[in-house]
Amino acid sequence: MANRLFSAFLLGIFRYFFSVKSISKPGPINPKSILVVRQHNQLGDMLVGSSLLTALKENYPDAKITFIASPQNAAALENNRLIDSLFIYNKKLLLSFKYIKSFWTVLRTRYDLCLSPATVSISFTNDFLARLSKSKLRIGVAELDGKKNKYDFFFNIGVTINADNTNTKHIAEKILAILIPLNITTANLFPRIFPSDSDNSIASDFLQNANRPPDSLVIGIHAGAGKPPNRWNAENFISLIKLLIENFNAFIYLTASDADMDIINNIQSAFKDEPKPVFLNKSIGSVAALISKSDLFITNDTGIMHVAASTNTKQISLFGPTNPKEWTPTGVNKHYLNNGGSINIISVSEVYNLAKQLLRKDIQ
Repeated sequence: MANRLFSAFLLGIFRYFFSVKSISKPGPINPKSILVVRQHNQLGDMLVGSSLLTALKENYPDAKITFIASPQNAAALENNRLIDSLFIYNKKLLLSFKYIKSFWTVLRTRYDLCLSPATVSISFTNDFLARLSKSKLRIGVAELDGKKNKYDFFFNIGVTINADNTNTKHIAEKILAILIPLNITTANLFPRIFPSDSDNSIASDFLQNANRPPDSLVIGIHAGAGKPPNRWNAENFISLIKLLIENFNAFIYLTASDADMDIINNIQSAFKDEPKPVFLNKSIGSVAALISKSDLFITNDTGIMHVAASTNTKQISLFGPTNPKEWTPTGVNKHYLNNGGSINIISVSEVYNLAKQLLRKDIQ
């Protein structure tokens, strides 16, 4: 009871001091400066939601876009040509006067438009930072998946997203709902990553130094995942790799971070005589560059899946409990397997047969 009373009191305080004028829709708008605040959610969420930036650039090509991200998802925006300025919101630095000063300068720059999008969950911090910004027009989420945003008074316009909570829209489409009041959208839903010259060099050097057989097919595998239910068993990957080598003489490499080393070591133990080269702890741009030089990429449902989705490389994504209708990569030659429930219901033969079908198109 006491907690509910305190929450109601706090809500009233915020409403009294931070409410802005609500409007039904904006007049004609051609913003020259835009602030996007998305400091919550993970790397994959940021990558798959880059359709928002695509829509903004397609419709407002002359606008300068400033983006506020978190340390956890900022890597998705490295070298991104769709934004002009990136600021990393780091709660650990809020006691630093120098950091606060620079952050306040970003917030209090005059913006024509501020957007606080959401796809998976509503973030108070996200919305409050949008409110603190010096913007002529603020648009945020009033309701998400049937859940009302108690702090929608931070925005001039609040958008209702997926009111019936059916979760049938892809996340790349769902994030575009924040643009409905502006009457703009995009048909380009794939993630956007822009590898630098250095990224491409790192990827090329990796392939050159990895003793790749001449003219062999190049297949990348990402066996890790941040969430345990999204990890296909190491034994499955081992069996799959053996089939691909035996039948296609394929050159296999693994992508990974330090967090994936348990499963990487399990896989390597099966190939003691010829361990598979590991592209370890590389930047998002470098990983995208390497995948783009591959004939096929096979991955669990995790952040790297969306990195691969930014390339034209043929791709197989393995899904467990996550709804692929919301998260699967879009575009040509992007395939997924999902048998519902556990990811390990997917058999090695299912993955191999799909890989065989895709690879034989390349070698015909």
